[in-house]
Order: sequence, then C-alpha cells, then structure tokens
Amino acid sequence: MRQRIFYPLYFALVLCTALLFVSCASVGRKERAVHSYQTIHAAIASVQDIERAACIPATDATKCTSALAPKFGLTDAKHVEINKALSDAFALEIKVGDALKAWKAGDPPPTDLAALSAVASQILKIAEGFAPADSDARRILENATRLVASVQAIADALGGK
Repeated sequence: MRQRIFYPLYFALVLCTALLFVSCASVGRKERAVHSYQTIHAAIASVQDIERAACIPATDATKCTSALAPKFGLTDAKHVEINKALSDAFALEIKVGDALKAWKAGDPPPTDLAALSAVASQILKIAEGFAPADSDARRILENATRLVASVQAIADALGGK
C-alpha cells in the first residue's frame, strides 16, 4: 500500500525537476546572450574612436587630415565606408537590444541580429585592409574581431546560426 503512495510523489518530483532544468536552461541562454550583447557597444565605440583619432577629420567629415592616415592605410573612401558601417552597427545594436529584452525561450533569434552580423563582418573586412604594422590598425582589427565574435555568441546562445 505504501508503494502506491510514493509513485505519484516520485512522478511529481521528477516532473518538477525536469521543468526546473528546462526553465534554467532557457534563462541561461538569455543571460549568455545579454552578456555578449554588453560587449558590442564597447567594440563598436572603440573601432570608431581609434579610427577617428587616426583620421582627425577637420571641418569636412569625409576627409582624413592626419599625416598618420596614409601610413595606416586609411583613405578618405575607407574613412567614409567604415563610418557608414559603424553608424549602421550602432543603430542595429539598439534594435537587437530591444528585441533581446523581449526574447523568450523558444523564440527565434532577433531578425536584426543577422543584419548586425553582416555589418560587423563588413567592419572586420575594412579593418583587415589597414596596415597590420600599425598599432592603431591592430587595435581596430582586435575590436572588429571582438564585435564579430560577440554577435556570433548572441546567435549561438539564442540558437541561431
């Protein structure tokens, strides 16, 4: 008689434990995504700050006036291109953050995450074109690489590709 009483209790205990693990796993995924998200803004801002310091645009934001720019491999065209990509990355970062707040387990990754990934890859490609011997160029490359890795970490955490 006693054994029959324990079966429902045992079943309830196993069910509660399974539900706890499932809910903890989904919370962990979102926490990992949020942690990676927090590094995105810093990476974008670092690339922008280093590039701007190397370029020193005076009155015309499309022209590099620094004597270091040519040694760096930073042309006016590259300056405009990377700043457009950085501006897009900042805008997409905000959209991904808003979507991440609303994300729940089982939801697909935010749609803007794929766009942010593409822009991050574009920034990395531009950074790879700078002179590797220059320390500022290497810092831009490191931050661009960190940006791409952070976006990918969010996608991985949320179950994306």
